[in-house]
Amino acid sequence: MESLYKGLLKYKLKKLYSSRKTRKDNRLNLGYDYSESLMQRNMSSHVLRNQTISDFISFINDYLMNLIRSIKMMQQYKNYTVKKDDTNVK
Repeated sequence: MESLYKGLLKYKLKKLYSSRKTRKDNRLNLGYDYSESLMQRNMSSHVLRNQTISDFISFINDYLMNLIRSIKMMQQYKNYTVKKDDTNVK
């Protein structure tokens, strides 16, 4: 039986040379990375017991994180003192 989600999250794969850009960075105090657990931490564990709902919540979480990242990218775009590929903008 083939999975319904096969190849669905290909856009989340890391790009080949993206690790080169931050290879020697020593960044401190970046804060909590809530990109994987934004919705799961705000919902009851009783609701997340169902696998279908849990998968749906993970898709909602991914959508919300893409919205947040796009807002950060727009803030970074208008700031000319920041490099365009810098992902650690607060």
